[in-house]
Amino acid sequence: MHEIGGYFEMELPARRDWHPGATALNSGRNALRWFLRLRRVHTLWLPHYICDSVIAAARAEGVVLRFYHLDADWWPQADLPDGEGEWLLFVNYFGMLDGHVQTLAGAGNLLVDNAQAFFATGIDAPAIYSPRKFFGVADGGYLVDPEGPTAPLPADRSWDRYAAALIRVEAPAEEGYRAYLRKEEGIGALPLRAMSELTGRLLGGVDYDRARFLRDRNFRALHEMLEPLNRLTIDPEAVNGPLAYPLLCGREDLRRLLARQRIYVPTYWAEVGERVPADSREAELARCLSPLPVDQRYDLDDMRRIANAVTALVETPAAEPV
Repeated sequence: MHEIGGYFEMELPARRDWHPGATALNSGRNALRWFLRLRRVHTLWLPHYICDSVIAAARAEGVVLRFYHLDADWWPQADLPDGEGEWLLFVNYFGMLDGHVQTLAGAGNLLVDNAQAFFATGIDAPAIYSPRKFFGVADGGYLVDPEGPTAPLPADRSWDRYAAALIRVEAPAEEGYRAYLRKEEGIGALPLRAMSELTGRLLGGVDYDRARFLRDRNFRALHEMLEPLNRLTIDPEAVNGPLAYPLLCGREDLRRLLARQRIYVPTYWAEVGERVPADSREAELARCLSPLPVDQRYDLDDMRRIANAVTALVETPAAEPV
């Protein structure tokens, strides 16, 4: 018997998913674990350039891991497996590689990691997504599988993970950063559950078309200004609601120096350097790649501020030794 009366809850929109028919879980890494379990995966090929959380999630399911390198154009240097129980995970880095995914799909057992490519759809291969990397939600993940929806799971509850997001509404990022770190540390320990009602309802209020348009526009604006400094070859017309603009310019201290100007850039992923040779491409990416913000919170003036700051730092290396 449901309750009647009492205090009001938050006024939230109805649930509306960008990926209808997906299995909605409480994190992207749990979407991976659920796929591995349902498909009885015993061997998973991973790129060397990947975060430890993916490795930990696969090992939690008892999967044997194999690793492959990427070439300069992000193509996997490994054949797609086609035997039962063996899969290759391909990361759609920064939402730039939809074309790679379309070429690889159907050629073998391909699992697409779209944690950095939320807007990618229409893929003829299983794919996992992480909406918290794109929107102001504390958790959540999706598993899209051409074989159809999976078995139901009990729903998670996530109200106690929203302190950082709520602080950010009324205060600068610095004030909520400790709460954000605490929340992020807890994501890896979440049990396998369906997406919480709170996260699902909050995602129902996202203007997805606007978010994708602004991410595309901001990415292309940054590329126009920073292409001469970027060692990566990028096709700006191939992006699809990208996560960030990946800049590789050789400055290992660029992220730290930008933070002094309150331009905050994450690291993807420092731990990679401990798993690969120091002279490998993956080690260079872990040390030097700066994923610059392009998300829907920002306008073209913000992109010019980022580009001007980067250009000044890159062109005056002697001002701040590495």
